[in-house]
Amino acid sequence: MRIAPTYGAFATIMYIIAIFSIAIFNNYLVLYIKRKTISNVLYTAVGLIIIAGFAALEYYKVISIMAASDFVFKAVALHPYIGFAFTIAAFLIFKINSDFLRKNLYTEELSSKQEKKGSTDYAFLNRFGKVGELAALELKLILRHKRSRSSVILGFFFLLYGFLFYKTPAIDGDKFGQMMFGAIFMTGVSIIIYGQFMFAWQSAHFDGLLSAKINFKDFIKAKFLLFTIASSIITLLASFYGFLSPKLLLLQLAAYLYNIGFGTVIVLYLATLNKKRLDITKAASFNYQGTSATQFLLMFPYALTPILLYVPFGMMDMPYWGLIVVAIFGLAMLLMRGFWVDVITAKFEKQRYKIAEGFRE
Repeated sequence: MRIAPTYGAFATIMYIIAIFSIAIFNNYLVLYIKRKTISNVLYTAVGLIIIAGFAALEYYKVISIMAASDFVFKAVALHPYIGFAFTIAAFLIFKINSDFLRKNLYTEELSSKQEKKGSTDYAFLNRFGKVGELAALELKLILRHKRSRSSVILGFFFLLYGFLFYKTPAIDGDKFGQMMFGAIFMTGVSIIIYGQFMFAWQSAHFDGLLSAKINFKDFIKAKFLLFTIASSIITLLASFYGFLSPKLLLLQLAAYLYNIGFGTVIVLYLATLNKKRLDITKAASFNYQGTSATQFLLMFPYALTPILLYVPFGMMDMPYWGLIVVAIFGLAMLLMRGFWVDVITAKFEKQRYKIAEGFRE
């Protein structure tokens, strides 16, 4: 170790304390942000903007995170008492977490005598009323069953696809057309993987859903809500590719708007044609139960539409205009969501008994 011979034992101890303090600070900071994000999705958007900002500053050499880190730890070695600043920061973030939990945890909520209960077990969905309640029920279904849970976990592994599609020559040459499919797939992986079996996930109790007093419009809205939340989270996680180039953040933003605007619509509309039963208690690997022609039909409009929108501008050497058109198309579809909810609800009501019959087989 080079620090001890050069700066002495005390500096070495403080150096180690500083590292452990930063680790503790990061742990509690992530926990706090996670809890705040659950109660307010605005924190997700702010986090995405902050990460994109740092990536841009690093790319354009305005600041260097590595140089800043090197400066700080050299200062700790030269002036060991600075290490206590990280310990204080770790204690403060721990205190903030503790205060937040004390203010939001009430022992009376644990009482079995309590009759009134919030609409969902997920606080951030309460604001959406009945739609949020239906979304929460489906979220529980996803997390409690093997196949649906596996499909969600698998989606996180596909975040690594960026390293296959985001090549340096394509990035430097602004060849967004070559990277478009990768961006669409990563930011919309939850929509594609989970959405291809939409309604079939609930095939075991689909008859019960039809007989229950459920507003089918709210039922469809809940699907849109879940897709939007899932795609937002995945896009936030995929924003680390911004460290390769800030251009990728623009590409992924366009892909995100396309996914929540157009992708959700095409997935839910084609889902009304799906009549194959699905056993969600089975594993997802090499399991083709529930697969039908619908899944193959889905990929053509989903994957080809953004590329067709982009290609004319790519051929005219106007790559950023191509991204803007893809983003505007997605945003326009998103603003028309109310209309598409009505269209899909009408289609679902027309097909519901055929779907139920298929799920019984």
